[in-house]
Amino acid sequence: MIVSIDGKELGVASNLEELTILVGDRHEEIVWASHDGEEVAIDTVLGSAYRFGNKLEFCTFGGWLDRSAKILNELSLSAPSLAKSILIIDDNLNLMESIDAQLNPVSKILGDLKEVEAHLGPDVVKNLRLVEEVVQGGRYAVETALRRKDFVDLADVLRSEWSLAIRLFIGFLDPESNVENIAYEPPLVTHPSDDIFKANCDALQERFPAYVQDVISAWETRDENRYEVIETSTGHRVPRVNGFYQWSRVQPRADSRWISEMNRADRKEDGWDLALSWGIPSPLAVELLSEERPDRPVILPRHDLAAFACELHCVDCTDLLVRQNVILTATLLEFRWAMRKLLIMDDRVRRLSSPTMFQLDPVLGAELHEESFNTHLARSMESFTGYNRSREWTEKALDNALRLLSEPDVHLFRDRFKGMPGIMVAPGPSLKKNIHLIPKFAEKGVVCCVSHVLRRLNDMGVDPDLTVAIEANSLAPHFENTRVDETSIMLSENSAANTVSQPARQFWVMNDGTVGNWLREEEVQSPNMVASSCTQVALWCLKELGCNPIVLVGLDLALEDGKQYTDGCAGWTSTQGNLEVDGYYGDKVETIATYNTFRDQFNLIFQQPDFQEIRCINSTEGGARLEGIEHIGLQEVLDQLEDIPPRVEAARGLVAREGELNPVDWSQVIEKLEYGIEQIDKAGVSAFEAGRSAKSAADALRAGNTRKMASKSRTAARIAKTANEVLKEDKVFEVGWLGPQHALSMRREREATYLEDGSEAKMRHNLSHYLQFLASIHYGAKELRELYVRLLERVREQTNV
Repeated sequence: MIVSIDGKELGVASNLEELTILVGDRHEEIVWASHDGEEVAIDTVLGSAYRFGNKLEFCTFGGWLDRSAKILNELSLSAPSLAKSILIIDDNLNLMESIDAQLNPVSKILGDLKEVEAHLGPDVVKNLRLVEEVVQGGRYAVETALRRKDFVDLADVLRSEWSLAIRLFIGFLDPESNVENIAYEPPLVTHPSDDIFKANCDALQERFPAYVQDVISAWETRDENRYEVIETSTGHRVPRVNGFYQWSRVQPRADSRWISEMNRADRKEDGWDLALSWGIPSPLAVELLSEERPDRPVILPRHDLAAFACELHCVDCTDLLVRQNVILTATLLEFRWAMRKLLIMDDRVRRLSSPTMFQLDPVLGAELHEESFNTHLARSMESFTGYNRSREWTEKALDNALRLLSEPDVHLFRDRFKGMPGIMVAPGPSLKKNIHLIPKFAEKGVVCCVSHVLRRLNDMGVDPDLTVAIEANSLAPHFENTRVDETSIMLSENSAANTVSQPARQFWVMNDGTVGNWLREEEVQSPNMVASSCTQVALWCLKELGCNPIVLVGLDLALEDGKQYTDGCAGWTSTQGNLEVDGYYGDKVETIATYNTFRDQFNLIFQQPDFQEIRCINSTEGGARLEGIEHIGLQEVLDQLEDIPPRVEAARGLVAREGELNPVDWSQVIEKLEYGIEQIDKAGVSAFEAGRSAKSAADALRAGNTRKMASKSRTAARIAKTANEVLKEDKVFEVGWLGPQHALSMRREREATYLEDGSEAKMRHNLSHYLQFLASIHYGAKELRELYVRLLERVREQTNV
């Protein structure tokens, strides 16, 4: 066994006799012993029953003081690292064990000293009393912050009050030690809080005037126990909301940077396109995000206006509030729409948020994370669908034109059933709870369903007024064994061929593409609709028909025992990751990402002005809860409608009134197609020749010949004028066929705004984009021409015109 005293090795002992010889006369000086790292009583070590191990350490009083000072120094050095882990709520951190590891060794050393204070001089005892008071004060501050679960304050206490106590103790144990001062950052602002608030409100007035009075009112009427501005002993001014500090009073700048790099809730996206930030001092957030991606848009959701008013007393926002790339939102609805407007295609979103937001306002913190995810997912799904299927939809619309041009456009729905109750039937698992009541509803109201449930309604004896089947993919299984000839189908001009071939009583066409707008311009009106699912389209139909109230059934938007649809309804959504959302009855229910996106969109829809005057009722009696509408069982709804008289005619497929739709002039359709073919040929040639000149311009730029580059660029622009004029006129080509290219172009054009005007990098970027755009016109013209020719031949063949 290796034996040492005060850190110096004495030798090796294998029995008590050898140990006694090694220690010699110094045994009277020994005050502390450790056996294999565990503290033991000295009498035990020098007794006959002692069992030898691997290592035995002794300390004299002086050695014990040095050892204790070393332990305290290690604790002092580890406190900032622990504070960092607390700030980001590190998964690997056992908070209670880590705090005990900080506090208990200090208390143990202090307790050991107090046991021998009778042997210390009066001046030493006096200083020990001072150390004891400071240590107890630091420990109390740590335990208080821990009990309140104020992790920002806990981190600050560890770095300030507690670190100060440890360093004072080290100085007591080892007066010659070099103890560093605690590093406090300078305050974020030094001007009086009222002056800062006024200056910030003046800046707010320039870009966000609608918020100013609300922010001032929120400050003046705030609950002063919940919303405080704290002037700290370190000179910092910090908002304290609901009893929690919003950011550090010690080192807010370093903490914000650390959180930006390490917060696990905010996956740091390289090359992000849009940033969102909350819980971090707004000037620091914008500064950090600008370092990552200069001039990119940054949304600052500040939905608790009283908390925002506190922030405006504590930081200088005058510069950032006038920056055009900084967007402020005061409600969740503004937050969602700001995101939707800024996202283009395959955009990456950067979140910079403080984990402690979940202490300040857990509901708002959860909402911001959830809504940012949902909105990004919804917008990504929409752009992905449009980008990948735009050409497919255009091709289907051209294939369907011969059959659908003679059918009425959905704008003729307007107020057809004004004031009548309407029911939207979806295929969710909860439909089994009240589908038996739908025949009774149909006696008085309008029935609109999605194609998935047509068979079930037919089995109940109900022929819906309208069946929505807008999908471009095949829905053939939905119509098997149904009375499709007794219902009318609301579809898109790009719906699947086997939907268009159904023997429906009437087709109602949503010309959301471009073919109908081109070939029957006088009969078509593009719909004003917020929708990305068939159920949302069905809701829109009832709104357009003038129904009030509108009742929703089967709209679970959630799973039931893993099932997505009720029994007997065809359809399936691909397997995805599951998540929990608020349920119809206030509980939690399981759903999938796609359904959660639809739920978020329904919540947006019900907040639109068009729906504010309509009573919307969720009678699903299960599934996910929707915001902003009533939740009432279908039987109760029927009881409320008891006094409404029955329908004059039973529910049956809705047909166009006589004279609502003029016959198709096929000679005019042929004329438009012939002209379109002629123009698209011109566009292809123009784009090809312009591309050659643009290629010469790019070569000249690489060679450093800017004069030639400018000349060839002007030539390319002049030649491409024909192609541009064709695109302005031919919306099928410009919107439908080149839709994916336009999404890509929007990204390229946005990136160009971040490059310095006149720089070579910007010239290269713009020329590369222009070449790629001209190539897409040239090859797109060839592909689309074949579809125009095919439709023209079919029209001539079947109409004999």
